[in-house]
Amino acid sequence: MSPFWHPNPTVIRPLKGKRKGQWRYRTGGIRIVYTVDRETGEIDLVVHRNLSADFVRAVSHYPPDSPQARKVAAGEPLYGSYDQIRTGSNHVRESEGLRAMAIVPVLHEGAPVAVVNMASRGFQTIPAFVQRALETLSALAGGALARLMAEEKLLESESRFRALSDDNRAPVFMVQGDRFTYVNRAFKEMTGFDEEYILNVKFWDLFHPEERETVRERVLSRQRG
Repeated sequence: MSPFWHPNPTVIRPLKGKRKGQWRYRTGGIRIVYTVDRETGEIDLVVHRNLSADFVRAVSHYPPDSPQARKVAAGEPLYGSYDQIRTGSNHVRESEGLRAMAIVPVLHEGAPVAVVNMASRGFQTIPAFVQRALETLSALAGGALARLMAEEKLLESESRFRALSDDNRAPVFMVQGDRFTYVNRAFKEMTGFDEEYILNVKFWDLFHPEERETVRERVLSRQRG
């Protein structure tokens, strides 16, 4: 006999084979994942499953001063019925039929970087073993997710830099070690070389032979600090 009772028997299913005698808990697969902007505190939905389009629109973004954002900022998991946990009420949220709710912040260095939500239309509460699983996964994901988000922001920043510098009429370039890592359109026009050539030669090779040693020493000295 299942340790859980539910009016819909398909929600609790017995497992066979090596796991015979154990039970699989099904919440209907309702999951919501948000990212948290560490600079602004804004919360934005990035992944959702088995939710209506109207509900998704209603919960897709929370400003940093919202009650939802303040709950996440506290960094503590919340479990209970949807009516107990939710903040505010409207027809869209009520018509979704959610009963049990879990809100688990994903932390990195003590600050939330994401939020994993799980909900059920059948159960009134999230069982303890599911709570433990959510918290374990969230603890493991914090560092990796923070790195991915940092890399994404860096790529966005580099993209904006390139767009601005390419429109700049002054030559702009970046050097790392003995190579150019970036040159803008004005730099290519000034030297008369294409980007592929410039990025595959040592930076001092583009200067007059009499100036190469001086340029090489100055640039490498600046890199050493």
